[in-house]
Amino acid sequence: MNKVGVMPFPYPNPEHLEPLFRHEVLKLLKKGEKITGAVIENMIQLVMIQPVMNHSVM
Repeated sequence: MNKVGVMPFPYPNPEHLEPLFRHEVLKLLKKGEKITGAVIENMIQLVMIQPVMNHSVM
């Protein structure tokens, strides 16, 4: 901890955040009925998106 009582935190690695961000965006789009599970599956297959949390979006 520093003098102010705040523990420094390392800057997050964008490579680790990207799959989580992608998962959340797809989940929100599906929840808002903007895309379907089939569209998500096609995106995963075509773009080779690695889903987070074992397809919990679908």
